[in-house]
Amino acid sequence: MKKKFTFSKRIRNSLIAFFLGIILIAGGCYTIEYIIQPAVVRPNSTFNVKIAIKPEEGNTEGYESGTGILGIVLPEGWMVKDSIGYSVSGDGPVQVGVFCFDAGVVSFLNSYATQPPSGYRWWGAKSHDVINLRNFKTGVVNLTILTNEKLGEFKTKYILGDNSFWYKEEITDPYGIVTESEFIPIMVDFTESTVNTWINEAWEVYPNPSKGQIYIRQASLTDGIVMKVYDLNGRLQKSEVLRESLNYVDLSILSKGIYIISLEKHGEIKAKQLIIQ
Repeated sequence: MKKKFTFSKRIRNSLIAFFLGIILIAGGCYTIEYIIQPAVVRPNSTFNVKIAIKPEEGNTEGYESGTGILGIVLPEGWMVKDSIGYSVSGDGPVQVGVFCFDAGVVSFLNSYATQPPSGYRWWGAKSHDVINLRNFKTGVVNLTILTNEKLGEFKTKYILGDNSFWYKEEITDPYGIVTESEFIPIMVDFTESTVNTWINEAWEVYPNPSKGQIYIRQASLTDGIVMKVYDLNGRLQKSEVLRESLNYVDLSILSKGIYIISLEKHGEIKAKQLIIQ
């Protein structure tokens, strides 16, 4: 009798664990609810993207905490500003944090995600902190993308995942892909509403290529113009306020390579590619 009771108890515990596993798997899914991205943007400029996520219907108490990842398919020559902000809201305090570029995530996406079409690449980042999705109701990711000088129709794609084991193809995989968007079209063109704005005033960066010592010229440069230099992974390398129509900037401490230099004024941003030899 004791053996029978023990056997039955083991079966019961196994069934409980089994069904709990089903609940966790079924309840651990979050999906992209919507993405706000402009339909038309200007060349050599920036635009903002908002990604909203929501939990799958049902109880979210079983959701695991983990390091989140963000993947973006970008046209070659475009880049993402690093330190992407996110927030997660639920029954408790709002959790905020940032995604930062991570080469390991890019490698993971190149191995496990759908390969981008010709002329596109994966950009990847992971959360700086563990994200707690237990009892969460909404989540938002806000990011900024910089275009290049090319005109035409392009597209982007977004992926979110984490390092919990539910969505890994193999237990040894570093991450799993939880939710992804379709490709979203975006046109790069000049529009009538922006013809006469500061964003379209001509400006120069020379010499380009350079050894790191450059000049920036624009007639309307006044106090409050902020110059920023990013590497191609969106990491800020230098920031400086420009106060004259012609400004000397020393970037000789930067390694050889390709960078993005931008000017920011009253929320408007325009950018150029800079080569340091």
